[in-house]
Amino acid sequence: MCCRATPVHKWSQRKDRIFLEIGVQDAENISAKIENNGEGDNEHGHIHFSCSSSGKDYELDIELFKAISTEDSKWGTESGRGMVRFLILKKEAGPHWPRLQSVKGHYPQCQVDWSRYVDEDEEDETEEKEFDFNNLGGMGGMGGMGDLNFGEGEEDSDDEEVEGVEETTPEAAKTLPEEPIEDA
Repeated sequence: MCCRATPVHKWSQRKDRIFLEIGVQDAENISAKIENNGEGDNEHGHIHFSCSSSGKDYELDIELFKAISTEDSKWGTESGRGMVRFLILKKEAGPHWPRLQSVKGHYPQCQVDWSRYVDEDEEDETEEKEFDFNNLGGMGGMGGMGDLNFGEGEEDSDDEEVEGVEETTPEAAKTLPEEPIEDA
């Protein structure tokens, strides 16, 4: 094959780590490398990933915004869902990176993982959504959603009456004046 396709990948972060998820169905011949390149202020993490699926080759080569801890970072596959997940620990914890890649640009295959996204200001208050590397084979659907109540049957603060305002019924809203009302 002459060319390798760039797989769709999603990422999110915390002050001390990056979550990277690469979606390739039935991935085979997976190769992944996590390393740092450069020295000092010019040191950047580097992720190299390649695989094949259904006769097509995929490759992802990312120079990260800053250096990472290669010894503590890890990756794994999730059978049945076509996901390869990376847990990349930042070399230095600190503010969120402004982007995943070291070079600004438009990367259409790179997306924010909104299911793991946490605003930097709210990070300490939010329950962590870690990748589970111990159980990567069989993470079914979204369980635990059985008894959701979106405030139905409860009084809300905007349900109280406001003085001088009449409540409109659906029947009253259907009756419009035949002539337009003129401004006074």
